[in-house]
Amino acid sequence: MAKEGAKKEEKKTRREPLIWIRLSSPSKLLRAFVVSLIAVLTVYAAIYYEPGQYGIWFADVDEPILLGDAETGELVRQVVDGIFEQKLTRPTLAGLLRDRRPRIVILSLSNGDQPAKVIVGRGRGIVAAADDAIRRSREPMNRLYDPRWVKIDVVQQASTEPGFQFGGTMALTRASQGVAFPRATQLAFLPDQLVAYSLVDDQRQLRSEKIIAYLKNDARALKRFQRLDATKPLPVYWFSTISFFTDGKKFSGLNNGQRDVASMDGEAIVQGVKLGADFLAGAVNSEGRFLATSEPDEALALKYDYYQHAGALLALLHAGKADATSMNAEAIGRGLDFLIKHQPEDIGSLGLGLAVGSIWYRLRPASTSLPSLRQWAAQLLQKQKADGSFEVGTERRFEEFEGAAALGLWEWFNVDKSAPVLTSVQRAADYLVAKRDRGLPDARLLADRWLARTLSGLYRAQKETRYLEHLQRLAGAMIASQNLSAIFPAWRGSFFQPPDFLETGRRASVLCDSYKTVRAFGKDAIAQKLFESLQSASSFQIQNQFLPEKVLYVARPDQKLGGFPRGLSDYRISLENVQANVDALSCYLETLTH
Repeated sequence: MAKEGAKKEEKKTRREPLIWIRLSSPSKLLRAFVVSLIAVLTVYAAIYYEPGQYGIWFADVDEPILLGDAETGELVRQVVDGIFEQKLTRPTLAGLLRDRRPRIVILSLSNGDQPAKVIVGRGRGIVAAADDAIRRSREPMNRLYDPRWVKIDVVQQASTEPGFQFGGTMALTRASQGVAFPRATQLAFLPDQLVAYSLVDDQRQLRSEKIIAYLKNDARALKRFQRLDATKPLPVYWFSTISFFTDGKKFSGLNNGQRDVASMDGEAIVQGVKLGADFLAGAVNSEGRFLATSEPDEALALKYDYYQHAGALLALLHAGKADATSMNAEAIGRGLDFLIKHQPEDIGSLGLGLAVGSIWYRLRPASTSLPSLRQWAAQLLQKQKADGSFEVGTERRFEEFEGAAALGLWEWFNVDKSAPVLTSVQRAADYLVAKRDRGLPDARLLADRWLARTLSGLYRAQKETRYLEHLQRLAGAMIASQNLSAIFPAWRGSFFQPPDFLETGRRASVLCDSYKTVRAFGKDAIAQKLFESLQSASSFQIQNQFLPEKVLYVARPDQKLGGFPRGLSDYRISLENVQANVDALSCYLETLTH
């Protein structure tokens, strides 16, 4: 019996290691091969991908990865081939292949019509994590037909807050850190998602009702989130990433979801102007009326603003002048016809309307009602007082109206060539320079882009020193209020703290018209300083414009593409913001190409 037991034990021992299986027939050979393959793949998956509830999660990411240009290019190529071409490309650089630290790669896939699908890939090593994300993108629930844009986020650092409770203030930086929930939920939100859907509010509090609304179309994710007990502390993770954006043809690095300043070349400015002009043209309905805001409830509550309507048409004209492909004659024509039909009354709307009509008449005389323009000019001349000022209201926004009236008369003079009209323009400019602005300290000067444009035209025609001097004074005041400190790099080039997007557009326009005039008349040292300031402002504008990488997560990316947000953490759009920034960028593009 003892010998029999020993034989059985010996036989059992021989069967355990797969490599010792004896093969005596084809069927046994095939069965052994399959068993071996399954075992190898199981071990491979456990080491390489570690999927499922026991896989890598944010707490496991313990070391950032450094990617040079070559490594970045190979990583992006791996993703592009996997997503756009549906083929497997293996990186070859040792720096990528040697990495075996726990990694998380997050892919955001968009077709331009719907919010991006966000897919979390995990693995030991950056290549494994990217492969896992690509593999998951092909699962039925994640499959996206005709992907147009892809954003790649590589998690660099993660910190744990072990006792977080809903209703408490979080320790994350809202626009630059994402948040992940416990491993069992498999839920993580990028900073772009937190901002786009206000999942975290201005007080840095997680809004559970917003998260529920955001997850309503993903039943499984919603169920996992609702399993969390909001009354008890739970661990959450704040994480930061390095990001890259690609359309399958080229890619750019991102910083906090924004393009690097180093990539703000002429091509980027052309794209910004083109997309901004397309947004404005797309906002004009068949009647010729602009959509005033991205918020339907706000649009119903607002009285229609003819002043912003005319400003948007001016921005469209400016974009078409700077870049011929941005000219949308149909939208401009409809918008001008609407303005003529509804006869604006305040001097701001009259002034900008007259400017639009005069410029359009010079471009398309057969398409413009000259009698209507004469009528608007006559109304403005009647409203001008003996000292050159105009009758305006007392609201703060009316401060711009006199500059708008002066610009309208200046553009009309370029059509009419009448000496009395030129005299009226000079009187208006002299009043604004010598009476409105002279007694004010520079810090209180209005960013009057319409006055700056009028002074630029007058100086070129008249060579009156006082016009150039005031342009330089306005520009100096703008530079003094610009955010140029390295303390807040995301604010660089903007104006006010926190940055005001509307004021940035207005002030960049003042800088631009001042720069073009100063440069044209040989003041190189001053011109260089103005250009550097203008360049910083334009970089900030492009970084924050709703370009493809910024609209990935919104409900209808195609409807916001080319627009501008109201603030760094406010993704609503207003016509006023868009027209001011498109106008300024168009001016900057002119300085680069003319």
